[in-house]
Amino acid sequence: MENALSAPPPLPSETIIAGFWRRILGFFIDSILIGFVGCVIGLFFFDFLAGLGAWGRLVGFFVASLYYVPMNSRLAGGRTLGKRFAGIRVVGRGGEPIGLSRSLVRFVILTVPFFLNGAPMSPAVLSSWIGIAAGILVFGFGGSIVYLIIFNRRTRQSLHDLVAGTFVVKAESGSGPVTLRTAKIHFAIVALLIVGSALIPMLLRPLISTDFFKPLLAVQQRILKEPEVGYASVFQGVTKFWGTKASSTQSYLTVSVMLRQKPADFDQEADKIAGMVLGEYPGALEKDLITVSIIYGFDIGIAHLSRSKVVPHSPKEWQDRLYPLSRKK
Repeated sequence: MENALSAPPPLPSETIIAGFWRRILGFFIDSILIGFVGCVIGLFFFDFLAGLGAWGRLVGFFVASLYYVPMNSRLAGGRTLGKRFAGIRVVGRGGEPIGLSRSLVRFVILTVPFFLNGAPMSPAVLSSWIGIAAGILVFGFGGSIVYLIIFNRRTRQSLHDLVAGTFVVKAESGSGPVTLRTAKIHFAIVALLIVGSALIPMLLRPLISTDFFKPLLAVQQRILKEPEVGYASVFQGVTKFWGTKASSTQSYLTVSVMLRQKPADFDQEADKIAGMVLGEYPGALEKDLITVSIIYGFDIGIAHLSRSKVVPHSPKEWQDRLYPLSRKK
């Protein structure tokens, strides 16, 4: 009886849930640590990772999993280094640390949208079933994660926590079960986000067939045929400049090319790409500025390093640069 009276009562569930800023602090510190590791790996295996292109993100995913999965499990008490600094930990509903399998599920749900976001995909792929799946993961899952971590104030469970059945709590709190439940309205909003994200690639299909995008897609496909090219993007638009007395506009075409192989000369590679642009898209001659960016590097999600050269010229300057003899005649 004396022991029962002297034992401190378990803290209520409302007091053990970690707040928004603690979680952000822990995530920020972990991101810096894992990013540093990614940069070190990149310095030693730069050419190899550059040759992987978009597949390099699988390397980053694997490296991150080696850190987050065991550290968020019972092996490390549910605490990464960032969580230790922020004074928080990952637990199950019963207040206990989770196993490796649940930690892996939690990690996959959280990080797959991140590693897919920004991954190079052609418009043709984006409008296919692969694009629909990617849209659901990036915008549906990713949007749900952001929404829940901000607005689910009762339990602060985001999508990865809901799927894995986990909570992030204050490390100094009691180890009793968590009785709080996520409000049903949040599940309804998450469902809307996921369904809506599936429609985004479908909306791209009619846009790709328009006169505005058709020539850009043709230029992109032509550039991608080159063996050294890992990815290429082509954009066109108009920039408006406002002056004190009058305004002016400048039409532009921007081509960015990510290489799999280190170029012998960045300028020569830029000339080669510019020649393809002028040959494939006659409308480029009507632009005020054509900019070609040649990039050699890697992006593994947790880190990215690159060497690049940006070459901007007017169409006339490009023609003089590419065909000096014919222009003199």
